[in-house]
Amino acid sequence: TNYAINKRNHNFKCDSKDAEGDTGHKRSLSFVWQYLDSIGLNSQLIRKEIYGMIIKTIASFQPILAHLLKVNMPNKYSSKTCFELFGFDVIIDQKGKPWLLEVNHTPSFSTDTAFDFKLKEELIADTLRLITLPPKEKNTYLTRLFIQNRKRLLGKCNKTRRIEKPLTKEECGNYTLIYPS
Repeated sequence: TNYAINKRNHNFKCDSKDAEGDTGHKRSLSFVWQYLDSIGLNSQLIRKEIYGMIIKTIASFQPILAHLLKVNMPNKYSSKTCFELFGFDVIIDQKGKPWLLEVNHTPSFSTDTAFDFKLKEELIADTLRLITLPPKEKNTYLTRLFIQNRKRLLGKCNKTRRIEKPLTKEECGNYTLIYPS
């Protein structure tokens, strides 16, 4: 919404023809971190504060998400069969304090520029990479689920909690793993 409104302002400067995100009103995150450092703010500290803000915000509505997942996706392959992508709009004040403006549960994927296209194409590719369940893992999960259901039917249920393996850098793509850290 913010971009959709701002781009109609007569002072709005569209980013350049390249896809680097270092000109105009819409900038890449790497540019923002470099800029904050160049004006004497600690981008590492700001980043940690933003990550904490995101974790706390998601934690506040995680029970609702867990309930919706359980209701809508019972006994599916794993938690990777369903996902939601959120957009966090954050503003940073002159002292370097980040403020959460809003959380979008349906972020826009429209593109007006080469930078927009590159950014959103990479976001979609990374998201699909994260949620893809490899066939071998899917078969292993289905086998375990079958055995667990059979044991439960026979009264030999042994409740075990599934432990997720940590994501690799390749699996994260351009995402940054902020929790668990």
